[in-house]
Amino acid sequence: MSQFDNHYLCPKCGHVDELHPNNLICEICDFNPCFVAKHINEGDRKWWIRIEEDGGKWRRKKNLSSKLKKHLPEDKNLVKEFQKIVGELFGYLDQNKENMDSIFPKWTRDYSRTTGKRTQQGWKEKRSAKKVKQSSVRGKLYEGAFNEAIKQNEQFEQIFTPISYSYNGKEFEFEPDAWLWLENSQIPVEFKTFEEGKMVPNKFNRGLKQSRKYAKHSKLLGKNPKEYSALIICCPEERKFASALIDNRIEKIL
Repeated sequence: MSQFDNHYLCPKCGHVDELHPNNLICEICDFNPCFVAKHINEGDRKWWIRIEEDGGKWRRKKNLSSKLKKHLPEDKNLVKEFQKIVGELFGYLDQNKENMDSIFPKWTRDYSRTTGKRTQQGWKEKRSAKKVKQSSVRGKLYEGAFNEAIKQNEQFEQIFTPISYSYNGKEFEFEPDAWLWLENSQIPVEFKTFEEGKMVPNKFNRGLKQSRKYAKHSKLLGKNPKEYSALIICCPEERKFASALIDNRIEKIL
């Protein structure tokens, strides 16, 4: 067994320590339950750190909003406020290019060991094993950076564990990447990264559909009556990002 195979990760305070024999309670903040931890390869981490240190500033691309322009919410001021907030997130990354070693996580959740379930993608994987690994590492590192960035804005709320609820006698579970509070609505946020050359309109639907699933769940919880959802996407190698605040109008083209 590797020296990294016997640890837990606290999603709230980020503490990593050896697994306890009988529980997953954080020794620092008492959060319960923590995750079984999986170490992120340091060589992979350093590669992405160099991408940030050597890359230019993040640039907003309009290909996502252009794709959706006829199907966005009617409240244009709300859409404008959302786009401003997203710009500030990537501004935070620009301002901390030299601090990515402390921003990118060293550990992530070991999904299968934490839940006892295998990851279910729901589609047939056509990429090579190398591409799948690169995508997974990129996603985990930038998800961690995203979580650091949203701490700078009190309108965001972190989500530490999957959200479970009952409706009409059925049990449901979902896990957005964050909540965003706008106009008294608790809006689920989906964050996705793309490999170089892949952040193009015909690749956006998967993230949009996932975002809409979260919207329907959150509406049933009673805190998102207009069924808003948010999608934030980026391509680190190309220094591009895009975002959209959407409601059920989008479902006409999905």
